[in-house]
Amino acid sequence: GLSAFVGLTSLSLNSNKISDLNPLAGLINIEFLGLSQNLIHDISPISELTNLKTLYLRSNLIVDINPLSELIDITLLTLGNNLIVDISPLAELINCTRLFLEDNSIEDVSPLSNLITLTDLNVDRNAIQDISSLGNLVQLKGVYISNNRIEDLSVLASFTDLSFVGLDIRSDSHFNVLNSLTELVNLYVVAREYRLPSYEIFNIDGLLSLECDCVIENLVDFLSVLPLSLEYLYFVLADDVTDLSPVLNLPDAERFWGFMVAAPGVRDIDFLLGSGFQQFSLLDSGVECIDVYRLIELSRANGGISLSATGCYRDRTFDVDGSLSSQPLTDGLLVIRYLFGFSGSALTSGAVAASGWRVTDERISEFLGAITRELDIDGDGESKPLTDGLLLIRYLFGFSGDSLISGAIGSGAERDTAEEVEAYILERVPTQ
Repeated sequence: GLSAFVGLTSLSLNSNKISDLNPLAGLINIEFLGLSQNLIHDISPISELTNLKTLYLRSNLIVDINPLSELIDITLLTLGNNLIVDISPLAELINCTRLFLEDNSIEDVSPLSNLITLTDLNVDRNAIQDISSLGNLVQLKGVYISNNRIEDLSVLASFTDLSFVGLDIRSDSHFNVLNSLTELVNLYVVAREYRLPSYEIFNIDGLLSLECDCVIENLVDFLSVLPLSLEYLYFVLADDVTDLSPVLNLPDAERFWGFMVAAPGVRDIDFLLGSGFQQFSLLDSGVECIDVYRLIELSRANGGISLSATGCYRDRTFDVDGSLSSQPLTDGLLVIRYLFGFSGSALTSGAVAASGWRVTDERISEFLGAITRELDIDGDGESKPLTDGLLLIRYLFGFSGDSLISGAIGSGAERDTAEEVEAYILERVPTQ
């Protein structure tokens, strides 16, 4: 067992379906421990590993984090996508510099108020309304607070070294706070409920990455203010914008290593051939898949643009949250919840990847509704949680053979062997 490796200082056990951490209790010299994407609920054995400096616990089933209060030498801690509400034990981690708490159910962040060494904090997608207690964290360079219900963002003015920011804009006061942040390198903005009065806030010298999850009504005006430093861009076009060709006016298209746009009203993208873009991704567009395939083949023949369009590839069907991977505790969980009839936040809470682009309740419900027929994994004519949903989540956890299909095949199923089920799912998960 692991007890024989008491001198071990680094151990990665991510994605191993681990639920019991007792075998780790004797690894008192461990400094780096990776335990993300497992089935861990009880983390009490970790309390004895007081030399830990880096701990990955993302995507588990953790509720109680009291054992972490003993780990005062921790500098990097990831706890995203768990079931955490109370973070008061983290108040003891005074040496922590990077803390990731996204995709939980946290309401109160005041326990973090004295972690003055923090340089990066991610609390995206929680239930937070007040961040005024964070004013002491003046060393912060990266703050991710989007998809919460925070009314007052004025505390951000205290963080004079901010270069990475993710936030919601739902009011003029939010807009004005963002407008004052002029030294940003990476910016993620969610403004679905608010019409931006100006796009000038994106004219930031040195900005490298902009993700604007906000509805762009005037594409020409939006593109005209973007800085020449920009290398990655994501934005959403209004439904009535049908012409995407103004992107051709962007100087030096080759500089973009990523260019993503949700363009529901766009039908024609032939202009992209010879445009100079290296990577161009269409999300939720009105372009017919046959046209996408045609352009891809033409581009390959001419060594040009690398084009992708969601919805046109079967190997993206089970990438529900749009994170470019299929994971059991995100995509698999979303499918099985949907088939059980969950909706709204009950469907998506804690089950959306931080890197996903399809993250809202409405978008995920709409997507799953559109692919319901594809969710009939066993081919019995119905999509059900305890057959099709169970087959998918088992597959994504690495089950195969009899352990994959046992008790999970519907009556009269067209695909009733493990090989057939595995082949069907494999065609619909993103290729790595």
